[in-house]
Amino acid sequence: MIAHRLAAAAAVVLLALPASARAAEPRSAAPSPSVGPLTSDAAVTLLDRLSAAARALAAGDGETALSALDALDAAPSDPALASGTLAGRVDLLRGMAYLAAGRPADALEPLDRAARRLPQLADLARFRRADALRRAGDPAAAAQGYEGVLRDFPDSPWAPEARAALGGAKAEAGDLEGAVQADRAALAAGLPDDLADLVRLRLG
Repeated sequence: MIAHRLAAAAAVVLLALPASARAAEPRSAAPSPSVGPLTSDAAVTLLDRLSAAARALAAGDGETALSALDALDAAPSDPALASGTLAGRVDLLRGMAYLAAGRPADALEPLDRAARRLPQLADLARFRRADALRRAGDPAAAAQGYEGVLRDFPDSPWAPEARAALGGAKAEAGDLEGAVQADRAALAAGLPDDLADLVRLRLG
């Protein structure tokens, strides 16, 4: 299920890229205005690598996604990667790739940056950061992260997952009463069937 959710998140980031990055055909058009002051060839290379990383992540291959993103680090410095939404997408993809590769502690810093640089996907970045904290062995901090997502983004498409994860994180942190309350609240709010089954199983 985790792989499926990461794939869905990667698809969101891929769809947020300029159309030239998503197309399968050879690129010859001018760069998208969102890319910034890149030349056409540089834009193609940059967006191709981002697209490759997103597609690898959607397939559940975190290591390949990280390799594509590492190639960006090795490329000549460009202002488009220094700040703004494009840099935020790189950070978000990198954080999720670390998660998919089983390196949750490494995911925290890029997901932090993504939440700041990419406000339109801050809910996803913060939700994945909470996941990273939980998988890195800090369920109490993860629970706070899930609660923050639900407080600040109650209508986020990731809110049902945050609700479902909150009870588990609280239970892992030793807050059993809080876990039961969170799980009951999650079911009352409504969850997709697979998440509801998970929460019911936890409640016994």
